[in-house]
Amino acid sequence: MIIDAWAQHPTARFSQDRIFDSLRRWTRGASGGGLDRSLEMPLAETLNSMDEAGVSISLISAWVGPKGAMISNDEVAGFVSQAPDRLVGVGSVDISRPLDAVREIRRCVRQLGFKAIRVLPWLWEIPPTHARFYPVYAECCELGIPFCTQVGHTGPLMPSEFGRPIPYIDQVAIDFPELVVVGGHKRPGFARFGSCHELALAGKGVDTAIMEQPL
Repeated sequence: MIIDAWAQHPTARFSQDRIFDSLRRWTRGASGGGLDRSLEMPLAETLNSMDEAGVSISLISAWVGPKGAMISNDEVAGFVSQAPDRLVGVGSVDISRPLDAVREIRRCVRQLGFKAIRVLPWLWEIPPTHARFYPVYAECCELGIPFCTQVGHTGPLMPSEFGRPIPYIDQVAIDFPELVVVGGHKRPGFARFGSCHELALAGKGVDTAIMEQPL
């Protein structure tokens, strides 16, 4: 069985965000991906793409950043409800409001049935060692769910600095030894794969996942 640990079903506002302009250039003329769409993409297209790739289950994530939800937790819950045997929900939160973020994590897990939380430091332009992340890590530990994030270089038009596993993820793993961190990276990010792999081998609760597409 193949499980895609890093996926999303794009909304129109997600697809149209300007940070993905570079990805639109990469995929110009290619089919699929949803990045050139002005209308909502039917969920059947994501499921068909999974079938074509031989993927049995996908963990589909919400996207929340400083400008709001590009894919909301409730939208993800709606997608999962349409294909509960194929899709698993991964939540995201607004880290600018730490207490609200903790409450939303609890709602994601206890009410929506999500299995992980994902926040992207490059989207917020702050490192994963920033104080705003620490309530999120603590709540993930309390609920026994993994924290997912991106390591390596960014595909979107955003800085790559905060994708460095060392020193950032290394410090998080030291501060939260109970936390399971899943670091996803695209293939051009292999230069930093070694650092993340070393953290995994060191038993610091860090796992890695490779992405074919830089989202």
